[in-house]
Amino acid sequence: MSGRLIPGMLFALLASVGVCQAPLQPVRVCEVLADLAAHEGKVTAIVGRFSFREDGRFLSEEACGRPNALRIVFDPKAAPPLPQGLEFDAAAVYRNLKLIRRGTALGKFRFGSVEYDRWAVIYGRVEAGAKTTVTRKTSFEPSPAQVLCRGESAILFLPDAEQ
Repeated sequence: MSGRLIPGMLFALLASVGVCQAPLQPVRVCEVLADLAAHEGKVTAIVGRFSFREDGRFLSEEACGRPNALRIVFDPKAAPPLPQGLEFDAAAVYRNLKLIRRGTALGKFRFGSVEYDRWAVIYGRVEAGAKTTVTRKTSFEPSPAQVLCRGESAILFLPDAEQ
C-alpha cells in the first residue's frame, strides 16, 4: 500500500507545485548525451540516477553506454533561476524513470548512506565540453557535459519504489 501511496503523493505534489505556462517535459540522460549539440545551452529538466561521490555529483544512466553521466555543478550566480510555479509533467517523469530503471540500478554500498545513489529530476542548463578537473578516472568521468544548477533546490528526489 505505501509503495503506491508515495508515488501518488509525489504525483500530486508535482502537479500542484504552481501555475506555469505548461508542465516542463523532462528528458533522460541518454537523450541529452545522444545529441549534446541540441541540448547545449538549453535549460531543461533531466531524469536519471543522482550519484553523490567524493569527486562530485553526477546524473547518469547506464543504458547510454559510454559516456553515461553528466556532472552536476552548483553555481547560484551563473545558473538559471528556478521559475516561479515550476511544474514538471509527472506522468513523463515516471515514464522516463521506468525506462531508466530497466538498465540502471542504484548502487549498493556496504559502508555508506542510501543517499549516495537516488533517482532524481534536475533542473538546470546543459553545458557541453565544460572544463572540469578530473583527478582520477571513475565510472562517471570524464563527463562530456555538465548541468549547471542554482543549488540543491534544483533537485527533486524521487522515491525508490516501482511505479
